[in-house]
Amino acid sequence: METVSRLSPAELFLDKQRSYRKVSKLEQDAMIPTHIGDDVYLDFVWNDDHEQACSSFVGCGRRQYFIVETPKKNSETLVVDPDIPVHVRYFCNGKVLGFQSKVKLNVGPPLNLTVLDYPLTLEEVSLRRSPRLPLVVSVLREGAVSDSEFTMNISATGALLKLLGEVKVGEEVVLSFALPNGVSITRLSSIVRRAELKNNNWLVGVEFDRNHPEQRLIEDYVDRAIAP
Repeated sequence: METVSRLSPAELFLDKQRSYRKVSKLEQDAMIPTHIGDDVYLDFVWNDDHEQACSSFVGCGRRQYFIVETPKKNSETLVVDPDIPVHVRYFCNGKVLGFQSKVKLNVGPPLNLTVLDYPLTLEEVSLRRSPRLPLVVSVLREGAVSDSEFTMNISATGALLKLLGEVKVGEEVVLSFALPNGVSITRLSSIVRRAELKNNNWLVGVEFDRNHPEQRLIEDYVDRAIAP
């Protein structure tokens, strides 16, 4: 059986276009629940090291490969060698979906694609398992030029922030803030999962470091606030 790695970039592109013409949107959704252009977050694994990047879903075919745009980290293109393991995550219908894969092939300009193994299994985690509470408190971000930044809501695992300075998806930010119950959270490492410029402010979704000793205090506060 011919593998993806034997396809030339031109053949891959033509095959991809034929797949788009033959496969309806509903059929695509039945194969894998995502849509062309959706944001995809990639976590590449080298031994004990990790490299996080973001990309966009391009397509899939033959149930053998999953194609994304060449990933970027902090606006810089990240080209990863074949056979490198990667954890893939994306949002769909209020859920975080994910799977484990490997890099099969990199296609350079003008297509700029990365081809991954098609997922054997797909994990689903509902965002509703970590309810968010409206919470507006001042937050100090290490390295920020302004102290007029705030949380908008919070959950046990992350928060939505209103920032004046730009941050990139995949970037680490270190936050300090006080909860309404008087508990102080100090130097909480967090990863930017989404960032959107709106009305001259950045709305930024972050995921907390669950190994931070004070993350449990946030979880306790959220649990008590939503308790009946």
